[in-house]
This record gives sequence, C-alpha cells and structure tokens, in this order.
Amino acid sequence: MAIGSQGKSGGARVIYFLPTDEIIYLVMVYTKSTKDNLTDAEKLDLKKLTKKLKSEV
Repeated sequence: MAIGSQGKSGGARVIYFLPTDEIIYLVMVYTKSTKDNLTDAEKLDLKKLTKKLKSEV
C-alpha cells in the first residue's frame, strides 16, 4: 500500500484476518518507515489473537 508520493517503498503494511467469507478483521496497520517486520513476540501475539477470533466465529 503506497502512501502519498513516496511510492511503494514509503507505504504501509496491512495485516488482516479472514475467518470466514463474510468476516474480515483489520488486525494491524503500520508504515514501513516505522517498522520493517514483525518481531517474534508480535507474531506470537497475532497467532493468539487469530486463534481467539476464530473460536468466536
């Protein structure tokens, strides 16, 4: 996702979760200039969150 006139490299990352065809959860959005990649701890947190969201659908 590009932001402004910065092009693709100045964009943002969008993390979403689709537990069904009808439901989309927007989980996290961050700019590439702020963060390159998720940490292992963040990945673990996302895994826990998606498991919880999936169990509630």
